[in-house]
This record gives sequence, C-alpha cells and structure tokens, in this order.
Amino acid sequence: SRGVIVNRRTTANLYGYERQVFGKPTVIVGLNSRGDMTEQTATIPTAFPAGTVLRDLTGQKPDVIVSANNE
Repeated sequence: SRGVIVNRRTTANLYGYERQVFGKPTVIVGLNSRGDMTEQTATIPTAFPAGTVLRDLTGQKPDVIVSANNE
C-alpha cells in the first residue's frame, strides 16, 4: 500500500486512523473492538478540508461533513 498511516484516535475500544498519500488524505478508518455490537461515535481530527463530504462505504451510516475546524 502507498502512503502513511496517521493515528487519529486510540482508546481502549476505538482506533481511528487516516491514510495519506503525498501528504493528502485519502481515507479515514474507524475500528470498534467492544465486541458487543454497541455503536460508538467519535470526533477525530483530519487532514481533509472543511466541507469535505465523507462517505460511509459500509452503507450503515449517513455521510458526514468535515467541520470548519477539520474534525
């Protein structure tokens, strides 16, 4: 794979990272390890510009828009 992984959120049950290629963001991934099917949400920083629409490719959640402070 190309690019680098930038850790964005690490907790006991949630890991979020962003892949960047040539310094530009390409994807944000969130992994939940609770194991009990409980949904988790988190606000994480990103290199995507404010106003960018991020699509949930699993089809389980609606799109989100990057906020003015890049979260």
